[in-house]
Amino acid sequence: MAQRFTKKTIDFLREAGRQTNPDWLKKHKRDHEEHLIEPLRELAILLATELRKEATGYRFTRTGFGRLKRPSHKVGRGESAFRDWVHLKGTRPSRSIFDENPGLYFYLSPDRILSGGGFYEPSSRQIKKIRAWLADNPKDLSKNILTD
Repeated sequence: MAQRFTKKTIDFLREAGRQTNPDWLKKHKRDHEEHLIEPLRELAILLATELRKEATGYRFTRTGFGRLKRPSHKVGRGESAFRDWVHLKGTRPSRSIFDENPGLYFYLSPDRILSGGGFYEPSSRQIKKIRAWLADNPKDLSKNILTD
């Protein structure tokens, strides 16, 4: 049976965001797996499967997958030991070490759910190409913008 995000997922994230004890996650490893990691894995599999039909080559990050623990330098500034959010990012591999391909992004926290796609911090070369496309094809842009 496919795992889904539930109210327990939101409750788990909310509780994680309140913790100051760095060992808290060790004690709640089973809940972390069941309510967060498994549904996140199912989402990545679903997205990859659907994308194969129209847009091949997307890969979803494995490093930091479902990571909640904050870096120690942030915890020292008075922040909680764990994040109260999780994200999933997928991109096509790039042939360039300087440019990334546009990506897909999913974010979940107790306060919001976001999804989106596009460039994050594009290189100057990519920005020039985007600007040239906008200048040369303004009608294409107006056709692709969603309006109310």
